[in-house]
Amino acid sequence: MTTCRPLTTGVFAACLMLATAACTSSTPGSQPVGSSGSAASSSVGAESSSAGAVTRLESLYAGPGVVFRGPENCVSLDANADAWADPRVLSFCAVKDVFGAFGGPSSGADPADFVEAKGRMEFSQPMDCDTVGALADGKHDGCAVVTGAATLLRKGVPVRLFGVCGKPVAKDCAVLGTITDPNWTPDGVYLLMDPALVDVHCQYAQDNTVLDGCNEGDARTAGQKLPLCSVDPTNPRCEYGPNDGDKMLAAYKDYCTKDPANCLENQLEAQWGPESIVAIGYLNRTDQANDCELARRKATKFTDAVNAKWGRNLPMVQISLDVSKDAIGFADAAAGCSNVR
Repeated sequence: MTTCRPLTTGVFAACLMLATAACTSSTPGSQPVGSSGSAASSSVGAESSSAGAVTRLESLYAGPGVVFRGPENCVSLDANADAWADPRVLSFCAVKDVFGAFGGPSSGADPADFVEAKGRMEFSQPMDCDTVGALADGKHDGCAVVTGAATLLRKGVPVRLFGVCGKPVAKDCAVLGTITDPNWTPDGVYLLMDPALVDVHCQYAQDNTVLDGCNEGDARTAGQKLPLCSVDPTNPRCEYGPNDGDKMLAAYKDYCTKDPANCLENQLEAQWGPESIVAIGYLNRTDQANDCELARRKATKFTDAVNAKWGRNLPMVQISLDVSKDAIGFADAAAGCSNVR
């Protein structure tokens, strides 16, 4: 999803400069529901509710599924700096990734146009983006893209995430062009969300970066209509409707079964918010080596930033993942990086 993944440092730098002030002051009349305006307790202290989140996630995974979203905007302006130790970056991605509604690329408008509201979450976008749409007037040019990308996983379907597949090199598990750093690896941090609280606009059985967005409202980035699965269900990147989750997962399972080496994650084009999140997870792969302790430290910082920004008390959980067995497990964060299974 090119609108959600940082492709170049320059693009991110522009967004971050606009967002630094925006993330620390809300637009009048648009305070998020439940925000106390004060920092929430540390994610370490929130681990007392981690066990409850594990129970809920296990139930969701066995039934409708769990929606995974890896924070893609926690990127430093300095390639040699630790983005996860920079409060500016964390405040940026605690907003940018926690809402799945984006107005497209920055239009260059004044930062005062930043809007914190459900259904409209973009830096430097005018408030009427959702009704005016994309116009080449210097202010509404990027209004067409209104969704973020996430992945739905359910017990019994193959396990793939962005940068997570059966190949030993992480960047080989992503669509070419979305990752340019030869040493790129996933951060191992995920928003774990209840699908009933995620507003899906369209979906794909395979990551659809070449033709992303939705046909709905011409909200696509490639400038051309997307093939519909109702017309050609054999196209691996055809668009399913928002209520076609079972059909999408069936096609996803079929593709991964026939060509497991090249199968990528499915993709939901959706909107979500802080209320959609059950927990913040950190990855512990049991089939390949990964730095679980580093992922846990990043997840701790990200969880603290999200809780402080939105007045939440979200817990962390450990995600045990084995692509070779198509298995996912969840465990109380108190277990650290002990394997779930």
